[in-house]
Amino acid sequence: MSEPDRTPTDAAKATEADGSEPEKQPPGGLETAGSVKELWAKIARTVPRTLWPMLVAAWLPAVPLLLLGHSLEVWKSADAVYYNGVLEPLSEPGALFLASAAVLAALGLALAPLVIGAPVLIGTAALLGRTIAVRDAWRLALRRYFTVLTWLLLLIALLSAVAAGATGLTAIGWPLWLALAFTVLPGLFALAPLMVMLPVSLAEGRGPWQGLAAAHRLERERRRVHLLFVIAACGLPVLVDTGAERLLGSRLGWGDGHPGAEAVGLLASALAMAPAVLLLCAPAVYRDRGAYTGYASGPDLGRMAAHLPPPHTGGRSWAVLPAPALAALLLLPVLVGPAVSWANPLGAPVLEGGPLASPYGDDYVIDISPRGEGALIATTQRGETAELCDPECETVAEREGRTQGGGTAVAGGGRLYTDWWEFMHDWEDTDRYGPHPDSGLYLRTCAATEKCDPDEAVRIRQYGGDHYETASAVAPFGEGLVVASHVRPYEPRGRDEEIGEDEGGLRLHVCDEPACADPRAIDPPGDVTAGGFLAGGTFLDIAVSAEGGFAVAAFDASYGALNVVSCADAECAEPEVSEIFGEHFRKEHEVGMRSRFGARIEYRPDGTPVLAYRAVRDGAVHVTDCHDAACTEFTDRAVTGPGWKRPLPGLALDSEGNPQLATFDLAEERLVLLSCLDGGCTETVRTPLAATSEEPGVSALAVDGEDRPHIVWSEGEEDRPDIFSRFSAETHYLRCAEPLCGAAQTP
Repeated sequence: MSEPDRTPTDAAKATEADGSEPEKQPPGGLETAGSVKELWAKIARTVPRTLWPMLVAAWLPAVPLLLLGHSLEVWKSADAVYYNGVLEPLSEPGALFLASAAVLAALGLALAPLVIGAPVLIGTAALLGRTIAVRDAWRLALRRYFTVLTWLLLLIALLSAVAAGATGLTAIGWPLWLALAFTVLPGLFALAPLMVMLPVSLAEGRGPWQGLAAAHRLERERRRVHLLFVIAACGLPVLVDTGAERLLGSRLGWGDGHPGAEAVGLLASALAMAPAVLLLCAPAVYRDRGAYTGYASGPDLGRMAAHLPPPHTGGRSWAVLPAPALAALLLLPVLVGPAVSWANPLGAPVLEGGPLASPYGDDYVIDISPRGEGALIATTQRGETAELCDPECETVAEREGRTQGGGTAVAGGGRLYTDWWEFMHDWEDTDRYGPHPDSGLYLRTCAATEKCDPDEAVRIRQYGGDHYETASAVAPFGEGLVVASHVRPYEPRGRDEEIGEDEGGLRLHVCDEPACADPRAIDPPGDVTAGGFLAGGTFLDIAVSAEGGFAVAAFDASYGALNVVSCADAECAEPEVSEIFGEHFRKEHEVGMRSRFGARIEYRPDGTPVLAYRAVRDGAVHVTDCHDAACTEFTDRAVTGPGWKRPLPGLALDSEGNPQLATFDLAEERLVLLSCLDGGCTETVRTPLAATSEEPGVSALAVDGEDRPHIVWSEGEEDRPDIFSRFSAETHYLRCAEPLCGAAQTP
């Protein structure tokens, strides 16, 4: 067992008492620790008196470098967004930015020996019982500059070798636990003497290789003690940083990279620095019983006493500047990050959002209803889902299904859904697939956000024929609602079949109350078609006018045609049909991209509609500026370049009646908001919102009362380029914190 250190006075008293020869005193009054328990006690006593000197010694030289790092963040925000408080670049950094970052990294490496060496000297001396001034620690660290630099490079090489070994072993098929056992465990045993080398070299005035040899000799007889303190020194900062990150994430929602989280992380790291450095220095002041010199039993106190700076006696050891100026300089890097984020000098869009459970395809019909700081999002296609986002999204209602051609709308506190249901006869029936009297379009009205009983569905339209090219849309209308639906006109199959009076095509229904017990059917004139064979999408869209009328955009995905059906009032005695463009295909189009066709329509304050669609041939986004309520005259404008894989853009109007479009820039691989500066979209402002790496899937848009866009978008990949393809996507919701995502501030 080791016994505690005794001071020279204690030793003299013992000599006088027993008459024995006085034992050898430690050089320079340096005090080591003779047991692990004593070492822990020394660390606990030393932390309070070394915390501030270590902060001054490490942080003050690094302040200019940290401020330069914040300037790079400002530079990066020129083409970036703040997403949930974290700056996310939208493009790869340019050559000039990379060169600047490389220069900053080189400066950091050049400054590291001073920033690391000075606190280690202060900590080692403090554990030995000597207080040294910060200025003296800087001077000695500079004299041992290349020793610390060599130590840092050896540490980087060791960690890189361990990471490369673990990666290589897992790449050739080793289990992760086995790869870590073969790389991390040997790395730990190599790490212990390497870490102890730093305080030994600095305190004893040795070069890097002599210091490593000395640390190795010390470590041979105390391997477990050294390993314990090295693991504690490395683990404490990680534990503090991880704990702060999880606490801030769970309590305040601040994720990794959030400026507030970075500021708190810097403060937590500052508080953890002193105990971590002392834990690192502890093996250098640990000795065996009764030994004051010699590597066999302990550190070379003679060299330490001769090499360490003399004890500081003239006031505070950290007083390199007046206390107020020192506190301001040390707090500056902590405060600059949140201040820069709050100031946002380059006007990067500020966004909030999260992932959505659905839609996971490119054929979904989506309705977004802003609510406070979030939104209720209803989707339908082969089932129905309602998710409440604020900004994280939670599924509040869900129903599985297998049919296409459905529509959805959020109405007040509930939701509306339309579905095409096709019934079959019993197995025993010889004409099992013949017309069924219960087949048709059904409406379900959900009075609350979470509750929707499928048994309460009401049939709006009876259609007994085959359900092909089905599409539907629903929207609140006055005290009731309006429904638009399409199914391929009935084609007899060579036998006499009774399907009822409805023979398919486009039909509108107006209901005076939400239950839609007595809908009025309206058949538009002419042959207006919509939808596509075995394809889903927004092929029908309804806009309701403040003057009491409504309009329906009908897109035929099979032949590439777009029409507008308008009604001046709820009676719709004389519906009008306006062709925006006719058929683009000579024969039925049955392959890719049909789900991304479609059209959206909205009424402007002057009572005229505006439409948005993607061009059939090249995928460019077009805006149709109607000059009258029926859109008999209009101006059509392309507002983007071509992009064959671009989906139907989202469309909404701001408080001034100007169209806002959510779409994709396929050339630069971005989700963008196109803000029209007038009702006809003759001029636009483009605001990038997110970087994309895969094929775009859907884009839907709503604008709340403060002109803040709420967007649903997705990206993914298609499994096969034919009629049976399925698109698998990851979907996201985002909300801009500023009106029009900052485009309103653009001159």
